[in-house]
Amino acid sequence: MAATAISARLHPAAARHVTAARRARLGVVRALSAPAAAALTQDDLKRLAAVRAVESVQSGMVLGLGTGSTAAFAVAEIGALLASGKLEKIVGVPTSKRTFEQAQSLGIPLSTLDDHPHIDLAIDGADEVRLILASFFVVCV
Repeated sequence: MAATAISARLHPAAARHVTAARRARLGVVRALSAPAAAALTQDDLKRLAAVRAVESVQSGMVLGLGTGSTAAFAVAEIGALLASGKLEKIVGVPTSKRTFEQAQSLGIPLSTLDDHPHIDLAIDGADEVRLILASFFVVCV
């Protein structure tokens, strides 16, 4: 898919009273570089979010590998970057057996919090994000 950016808009009055999960359903979501007729599926949006999160991963990091469909896209992307040589010397700390099995099948080196108590970056999806500051909000899919 050719999409390079996603925007989400919600009326300012509604933003104060709506949870992030509801905001994602109410917001207008569109691909800026995709044809107007092309609609992004929820999986497309999750994949885009995962790829964006993995852009923050650097060689040598200890990564928390979350659970769920969005995290699975991120683990797949990390595996692809390792296989291509664009990423190296990372260690993943999975949060579930499912993530452990996926990461292991992709050749991602794994460990535990006992062995690596400091996590440089944790990647996980979110069912709901609570507003911390009224001026900032996150749209999670």
